[in-house]
Amino acid sequence: MKLFDRLAADAFDDKYFQKLLDKINELYFQNLFNKSHFSLDKKESIDLLRFSDILSNSSDVKYRSLSYKIITLLYPFYPEDAYFKSVSTAVLSKMGNFPALQLMDYDVKLPIDREIEKDVKKSIQHISEFDNIFLTDSQFSLYQKMKASHVFSFSGPTSMGKSFMMKIVISEQMKKNIKPNITVIVPTRALIHQFASEIKRDLHKQLEENNYTVITNGNLEGINIEGTHLIMVLTPERLLSYLSEENYPMIHSLFVDEAHKLASETDKRSVTLYTAVERAIFSNRNIQLFFASPNVSNPEVFLQLFNKGIENVYYSNESPVSQQLFFVDLINKRVTHYTDNGTKEYKPSVVNKHQNSLKIIDFLSQDQSNLIYCNSPRQTVSKAREFSKNFGEKEISAQNKKRIQEATKVIKKIVHPDYYLIDCLQKGVAYHFGNLPQVVRYNVEQLFKDGVIKHLFCTSTLLEGVNLPAKNVFILNNKNGIRKFRKVDFWNLAGRAGRLKYELSGNIYCIREEEKDWKKIDDLVTNKEKIHLNPTVANNLEKNIKQIELAILNQEIYKGNETEKDILRYLANIISIDTIDLNSGYQSPIIEKLYSSNQGDLIELAQKKVRNIEIPHHILKTNQFMAVEQQETAYQYVVKNKDYIHKTLYPKQINYESCLATLNLFYDIYQWDKYESRLKNKRSLLYFALLMNNWINGRSLNELINQSIDYYAKNRRNINYYDENNKKQLEVFNRKSRLQVNTLINDLIKEIEGILRFTIQKYVNHYYLILQEVYGKEKAGTNWTNYLEYGTRNSVVITLQNMGLSRYVANLLLTDFSSHFKIQDGDLIKIFKNELIQELEEGSIEMQEVLMFL
Repeated sequence: MKLFDRLAADAFDDKYFQKLLDKINELYFQNLFNKSHFSLDKKESIDLLRFSDILSNSSDVKYRSLSYKIITLLYPFYPEDAYFKSVSTAVLSKMGNFPALQLMDYDVKLPIDREIEKDVKKSIQHISEFDNIFLTDSQFSLYQKMKASHVFSFSGPTSMGKSFMMKIVISEQMKKNIKPNITVIVPTRALIHQFASEIKRDLHKQLEENNYTVITNGNLEGINIEGTHLIMVLTPERLLSYLSEENYPMIHSLFVDEAHKLASETDKRSVTLYTAVERAIFSNRNIQLFFASPNVSNPEVFLQLFNKGIENVYYSNESPVSQQLFFVDLINKRVTHYTDNGTKEYKPSVVNKHQNSLKIIDFLSQDQSNLIYCNSPRQTVSKAREFSKNFGEKEISAQNKKRIQEATKVIKKIVHPDYYLIDCLQKGVAYHFGNLPQVVRYNVEQLFKDGVIKHLFCTSTLLEGVNLPAKNVFILNNKNGIRKFRKVDFWNLAGRAGRLKYELSGNIYCIREEEKDWKKIDDLVTNKEKIHLNPTVANNLEKNIKQIELAILNQEIYKGNETEKDILRYLANIISIDTIDLNSGYQSPIIEKLYSSNQGDLIELAQKKVRNIEIPHHILKTNQFMAVEQQETAYQYVVKNKDYIHKTLYPKQINYESCLATLNLFYDIYQWDKYESRLKNKRSLLYFALLMNNWINGRSLNELINQSIDYYAKNRRNINYYDENNKKQLEVFNRKSRLQVNTLINDLIKEIEGILRFTIQKYVNHYYLILQEVYGKEKAGTNWTNYLEYGTRNSVVITLQNMGLSRYVANLLLTDFSSHFKIQDGDLIKIFKNELIQELEEGSIEMQEVLMFL
């Protein structure tokens, strides 16, 4: 053991140090919960800083992290103390934590040897493409390995900045002589907007100098990419759509963000993510491949999944932001503080005085940024409303009030004047979930990041990687929906506590308000450095071969819940389709694994299943989420009616009747009664045809909402909703009930996002691929896929949305400022950006989006 490591170990085991560590942790706790201000004496604070200095010289992350935590614990009490300034600067310099040094901004001269070490580090770890950005030691170590690797997987704490590290490597790749086309896979559409906007904001100079275009959709129709290179930010489904077009540019580099989604055992989309990555590798066997995941101690598992070498991996649990974790148990009226020296229990008066989680949040949140996690959109809205009524800000500055008024004006126009988010914002509170319209979500995020609102209630959008860190993270439930958190999910969420560059530390509060919650909290929150994952595909190949065999034979699966059964059927479908490649000598990673585990008989069964399939292989391969039988039936329908081309093509005129006819056709040929539970009832197609027609023909969300309200009111339709006491009710719709109106609004938005733009769209795209195959691209007719995705038939609006603008802003600009766009034959030729900006209102949402995306 090295000398400094031995000294750090001895210091950690020292009983006096343990006593001091307990005392500073208690001091921090009492300051938060009892608002008391007892302190260490002078000698104790000096000694604790000396221990911190010793620990910082260790190469062991455990001791380095503890060294930093001591600094963050002392900082609130000794920010202007000369000795604290000196030692904290030395410690942070040793650790290369330049964001923390910039935040404290102490003018301290270190001993000459340490000053030289700091300056050398600062010079080496500066990233020239990013103004005033210096990498921490762990970030720099990761950067050095990433840029030298062709295939790489890394994992670190949420606050390490995975997305930022990917942007640095993307920036490096853009400078190559031979420019690669780059794709970033993100799990949700919300993240597409976030990552694409960050690329355009942070790398705008490199994009222009190296002639790169940022694309956010897998369909390039109507987009002029001639002579440019591509950076595409796509969901797995959009990447598969891109790969289905054989004449699209080759992808040279693939970044998989939130790679732990490959191991979401209860999420069918984990298999879709696997399929998208596998198809990208198949399309370019020499593709550069990068996986990024939070808090996963075995990141090599993602390389193994695709049969890649595991030598190029990086894992660190050293965070540039320290965190304090508290379990506030309102049932047993106690608080547990999880420290580096074990758990400490307290019974502060606040938990006796306040029996309600929202009162606790108000007490602890102070004038800081606060994220409050709720396990469903309904609970999120309910808690946000209750908090804003009882604890909302009484006085809001004129500047902040103006920002809020601008946001509520947009929400009234886009959504509805009675939308509850408006009431919340007016009290300095907001809520956020994935299905909110893009422009509303963006408004909320900006208000929170800018400190205009201090309390943001949110759902699992944070687990998907939406970048919204805060000083305090309150977790009101240990579930995501009805499923209990996995450890990786908990720490991905809790890791948002503490904002790099804004705070040295963050606080995590797990609040127990009901007996049934947080039963085994220790299992969830401890040993976060030992989170091992096994990808969904690999796990099922190891444990459920018999069930997969039953699925291949179309027999009943007797093991697991419906989601788990769906995943097994999905895998059976992939295996069957993958066997077709064996004729060309290619073995997919799944087929290789089956052969290596002596499952040749299973492969033969799968081959037999697809032996007489006629639908082209390339369509099957990019639509593996759809059963082979469904795909073949649809293909045979078009082939048998080939001579009746107008019967098979999408209608040229899009109206209610043509939408209903298309949905009825799909119901029959794709067997929705068997495969699609949400569309199983054929009568529901009457409603979705109406919604589909209005959406495709560009009706605004506000118009759709008002139309739905009128329909329910005039026809005295029943509505399911939860009342103010959280009791489920079924009543005749009353348009004067804001609760019912808001329920209707959120249900409608969910149906647009989940049914129209996801479920129905994948069938629309698949059917068009068949039309192209049978008739050729020239005769395949109109493709409705983009119409559904973008909610318009206007090709210029589609182009503007693909550039990053929201549907609302794209339509607004073309309606009110059309003279600033040069359009020829339906294609966008040029945008007169400077002239457009002159006419836009300063600070408006349209001004913000134009500056960011155009």
